[in-house]
Amino acid sequence: MPLPGSRAVDLLKIDGSMGEGGGQIIRLALFLALIKGTPIEVFNIRLGRRRPGLKRQHLHVIRALETITQSRCEGARLGSQTVRFFPGRLKGGKARVDFGTAGSIPLFLQTLLPVALFASSPVDLTVIGGTDVPMGPTMEFIRHLYLPLLRPLAHRLELKVVRRGFYPRGGGEVLFHCHPRFSREGLSPEDFLETLRGEGPLVMGTPGPPRAGIVSVASSSLKERHVAHRQARQAERILEEKLRLKPRVEILYQPSPSPGSAITLWFRDPQRTLGADALGARGKPSEKVAQEAAGKLLEELASGAQVDRHLADHLVPWVGLLGGWLRVSRITPHLETVMWLYNLMIPEKPVKLEDNILSTPTP
Repeated sequence: MPLPGSRAVDLLKIDGSMGEGGGQIIRLALFLALIKGTPIEVFNIRLGRRRPGLKRQHLHVIRALETITQSRCEGARLGSQTVRFFPGRLKGGKARVDFGTAGSIPLFLQTLLPVALFASSPVDLTVIGGTDVPMGPTMEFIRHLYLPLLRPLAHRLELKVVRRGFYPRGGGEVLFHCHPRFSREGLSPEDFLETLRGEGPLVMGTPGPPRAGIVSVASSSLKERHVAHRQARQAERILEEKLRLKPRVEILYQPSPSPGSAITLWFRDPQRTLGADALGARGKPSEKVAQEAAGKLLEELASGAQVDRHLADHLVPWVGLLGGWLRVSRITPHLETVMWLYNLMIPEKPVKLEDNILSTPTP
């Protein structure tokens, strides 16, 4: 139910139960509201979930935005199913966020990272929570797959993992720095959208021969059992056999309050950027973790897609804002929900999906 009261300003009403109906609606809506300058009301937030309404991680997104932008939000309480967000100047600055749980830092960055790209001054974030947890991408997925695609939009874009945070205690620490290339400040919504379109489409691949990579991480307490090494070796064997190329391998052991492990795989050639990840769990052999991630990556490769199904969710707004097109491997409920929300909020730069091709209509 919408918040009571009337406002002098028109609010764009967004039904948070539409499509997949998860937290991604509120995260993406906040980003798009800021770059478009559109006040929004999001209602029915996470309506179909076991515990509907805002979770702590969504509240931390809102609080961080209020710190680095001159925005305000009404109704931002734990469990709230309706919020009103009034976007303000993207001023930049520093913020420290401690989830106090294993809430996903990568999902937190799904909003804060793109917002930081258009601030009027550098943004520095220290975030404490879950780096590699269920129901979200791994931190290495963000570092090695999503971040490189956006790096041309900034003078400098850096992400450093100081400490890992696995489920259930979290406690991971991530440092994020963005030195923006250009600012949203001083431009009308129309001029800003045209400025973005002038940046041209994202480049999906990298020049040169095909390349693959493996980043295997585990808690320092699991080093004696060689967990990260075993994950990496198994993935390396599979990729060498199936792809006929030798992947770059990175093995990391880092302190973490809860023991855990994760592996992230990537593949790039001039046309494609594909990734896959998997998490370790108690009783789950390290080799099985690697096989799970490798199976996902090989499936994405076999589809002929330019980006994997999870990266596609992140890139919908950028296809709309920057133009261009890309082929996705699978049309997921997440992808359809992101498309619906983007087209609702920025109808003048719409996206469409036909035959697994995500694109902007030709003028």
